[in-house]
This record gives sequence, C-alpha cells and structure tokens, in this order.
Amino acid sequence: MENQFNTKIKALQCDMGSEYKPFTLIANSHGIQMRYTCPYTSQQNGRAERKHRHIVETGLTLLAQAQMPLHYSLEAFQTATYLINRMPMLVLHDSTPLFQLYHTELDYSSLQPFGCACYPCLKPYSNHKFSFHSQQCVFLGYSSQEKGFKCLSSSGCLYLSRHVVFDPLVFPFATGFLHRKQVFDDGATVPLIINSSDFNSISPLVSAVNPAHASSPRSVPPEPPLTSSPHLVSDSSSQSIEHNTEHSDASLSSTGLPSVPAVNAHPWSFGLKVGYKSPNTHLLGF
Repeated sequence: MENQFNTKIKALQCDMGSEYKPFTLIANSHGIQMRYTCPYTSQQNGRAERKHRHIVETGLTLLAQAQMPLHYSLEAFQTATYLINRMPMLVLHDSTPLFQLYHTELDYSSLQPFGCACYPCLKPYSNHKFSFHSQQCVFLGYSSQEKGFKCLSSSGCLYLSRHVVFDPLVFPFATGFLHRKQVFDDGATVPLIINSSDFNSISPLVSAVNPAHASSPRSVPPEPPLTSSPHLVSDSSSQSIEHNTEHSDASLSSTGLPSVPAVNAHPWSFGLKVGYKSPNTHLLGF
C-alpha cells in the first residue's frame, strides 16, 4: 500500500483466523491497529464476507461451464478475482476497481473462457525437431506475475506461454481430457485413458506397456484352475471336435475334455479377457 498507492494502513479488521496470526506481529511493529469480530459473528465483517461469496460463486460458475472438477477451484477462484477486478460495478458508477486504483483504460481483448481449448506454442519445450509444435490444452487462467496464459496439457504439465490460440467453443473436460497411470511393482507406469462420464471405468493402453517392465500388477487375480465337469464329452463328440479344430494334433485329456489352448501370459491379457480393472490407479491432476 505504501509503495503502490502512497498511503498507510491504519487498522485491519479480521475474524481472528489463524491466517492472520503471522501478520499480527508485523502489524504491531508498524503501528497498525488490529480489530477483531466477535466469535461466530461474521456480519461484523460483512463487506469481506460478501466479497468472498462473490468470488466463490463466480469461480464455481466457471468450473460448471467448463465441466471441470473441484480440484481446479484454486485456478478458478484466481481467474474469478481477475475478472471481478475488471467488471463494471454499480457502486463505482459503472467503473471498474482497477480503473479506480490505476486510472488507466483496460484492454479486454485478452479475456478468454476459463477451461476452453487452447493451443500454446510448445516449440521451445520440445526435445526433438520432429515433435509437434503444439497440442490441445486447457486454459487455466492468467498469470499474476508474467504476461502470459496458463495451459494444462493432457499429461498434467502446466505450460506458461504468451503465444496461444484459443477455441472458445470447445471445453476438453466435457469429453474426457486427462490421463492416469497404472503403477507396477517394479516402478513402471502405464497410461490409462479417463472417460469424463465415468471416472471409475478405465481401460489400459496395452500398446504403451514396455516389454521390459511387463511385470504383473499389484492386485491381479490368479487364473482359475481347470476343474472336471460332471457333463463329460463322449468319444464321438470329442472326435468331431478334434476334426473341426484348426490344429489336427489336438488330443483329449483323461477326463474326456478337449485340451485347452494356452492362455497368453501377458499380465494385461488375462485382465482384459475377464474384464479386470486394477484398483491401484493414480490420477494425475485430480
């Protein structure tokens, strides 16, 4: 306040919250008077409470429009504060708070819908010359210290870039955006696709499994043993089965059942056949 607006703080009114305790010593050393409200009497600090409600409701509206989870409430509330400071207010006679503080005209050309699709320039971040120069990201608001936009990629990386192309009509979280990872015993990870309509139903990307790390997951049910059935196959039926199979050398077991072909030993092949979903999944960004 002293450096930016050439004025001094004389008193500070708060609700005796724990976040104000470190500031109490600083305020007393500078001669700032601390005023506290009565316990459970938030109406004594009504202006601050109303502004908190305004910020929360605006942030939740941004999350609802973009269909984003509450994990991104911090970015939504920061963007809500950024927008509120640039909104005309009736108590300021259709002026904005920033204009009353700095007396400069505002530029609204950089405002974009929160959570919309954006394509930042990622060429400086690429490690290979054949890498794509951009990818679809989610717009997470404006930087408070740099003149740029915050962009979240599908892998969970947060990019800060000034050169961004926006698509205000597309919201990636509405159709499923982020990826999760399956963690194995040896530390290897496998990406898993997330469907925004059902976060519990996930399907592994088998092609992304590294053969060197093809160890079994932490909770894979054992293969059920082959038990004898009370309905044994007769010799005539077994012979017909033997002639109809592709392998002419298929033989019958001692119980009369045809020999069962070997199941693929890949750790994910059995899980995909029986519809197994590993519970040991970790969600990035949630």
